[in-house]
Amino acid sequence: MKNRSFNLVLGTAQLDKKYSLSKDGLSEKNFKKIILLSKKEKNFFIDTALGYKNSEEVLSKIDLKKFNIITKIDSSKKNVIEALIKSKKKLNIKKFYGVLFHNEKQLLGKSSKEYLTLVKSLKDNNITNKVGVSVYTLKSLNLIIKKFNINLIQIPANVFDKRFLNKKLLKKLKEKNISIFVRSVFLKGILINKKFRDKNKFFDKYKKEFNFYEKWLEKKNIINKNSFCINYILANKIKNIVIGFDNFDEYKEIANFQREKYAYPPNFVKPQNDRNKLLRPDLW
Repeated sequence: MKNRSFNLVLGTAQLDKKYSLSKDGLSEKNFKKIILLSKKEKNFFIDTALGYKNSEEVLSKIDLKKFNIITKIDSSKKNVIEALIKSKKKLNIKKFYGVLFHNEKQLLGKSSKEYLTLVKSLKDNNITNKVGVSVYTLKSLNLIIKKFNINLIQIPANVFDKRFLNKKLLKKLKEKNISIFVRSVFLKGILINKKFRDKNKFFDKYKKEFNFYEKWLEKKNIINKNSFCINYILANKIKNIVIGFDNFDEYKEIANFQREKYAYPPNFVKPQNDRNKLLRPDLW
C-alpha cells in the first residue's frame, strides 16, 4: 500500500443506513476487510456517532487501539455523558479522539456556560480532550467560532461546494488551532457516479450544472473523478477527509491514491450560498 498524502477518516454511516445514493450499504464483511487493511496505515480515523447503532455494534467487535475514533452526539438527549461512557466501554477504547455535536443547531442552542459545563464533564470523565461540531451552513460556522472555543470542525466541501474554502476563513480556523475535517467530498456520490443523479428526479433541474461539470472534465482530460475530487480538497491545504465506502473495492482504490495536480475548477454551481439546495445534502 502506498503512503497517501492525506488522513483518511473512515465514515461508518453506511453500516446503518444508505448514506450514499447507491442501493447497497456497506456490509459488515466488507467493513472488516477495510479495517484489516487500514491497520497498516498511520493517522487513520474512524467517524461514528451514538446514533449509528449498527455501526457501534460492528466496531465493538474490532480492536480499535490503532485508530483515532471521532464520535458525534445529540446533545438534546438526556444523559449524553453516560451514553458516551457506555459507548467508550463498548468500543473498548481509553478515550475518543474527539466528540462532535452532530449538527450546528445543537451547539448554537447552548449558552457559553452550558457548553463549558459539558466540555468540563467530557474531560473529567476521561471521554475526550477535543470537542467540536459538524456544520452545514457557513453562517452557523461563523457564529460558532465567535461564540465557542472548539478544537474540531467538520465541514462539507467539494468541487461543487466551495462555501467553506474561503482562504480568510481557513486561515482564521488554523489561527484558532481548529482542526478541519472535510466530509461530502463526492457530494453523496453524484460527482463520481452519473447514475446516482440520473435516477433521482431531484437533480433534473440541475442538468446545466452537471453538463458544465462533465464537459469541463472532458476538456481537461480528467478521467479519474475520485482522484480529482480528493486532490481538490488537498489543493486547499486540508488533509483530513471523511470518506464512506459501499464496498471494499472502493476503499482499495482510495488506498492507492496518489497526489496529482489538476487545473483549478471554476464555480460549477452558482450561487455559492447556504440557500442553494444542490450544495446541501441535508435538504435533499
